[in-house]
Amino acid sequence: LYTMKSAEWPTPSYELLPKNKTPVSLFGGCEIKLINGPVFVGETYFIEREITAVGETPKTEFIWTKTVMKDEKGCIIAEMTLQDMMLKYTVENYDELRSIANGFSTSKL
Repeated sequence: LYTMKSAEWPTPSYELLPKNKTPVSLFGGCEIKLINGPVFVGETYFIEREITAVGETPKTEFIWTKTVMKDEKGCIIAEMTLQDMMLKYTVENYDELRSIANGFSTSKL
């Protein structure tokens, strides 16, 4: 059983994408740390996820998230840091959509 607190993304830009056309995404980096592991099948864990950074390169946009897995007593079992990247050129009219999405961006992480 997994539970997850809701994540708030910086912009609602995915709503701007054409239906059934999503960008090509890939993982840029991943680090998993077993702190008080191992992780067992059938156990109940609680997951907390935090956006730690967002950014871009000339060809990609990326987001870093940190996920913490805790047991029922609140003890940290494992942590994962993950970079999720989206290839800009796989989105039609990327520059136009990006300028619209930037208008939504009023808060900082």
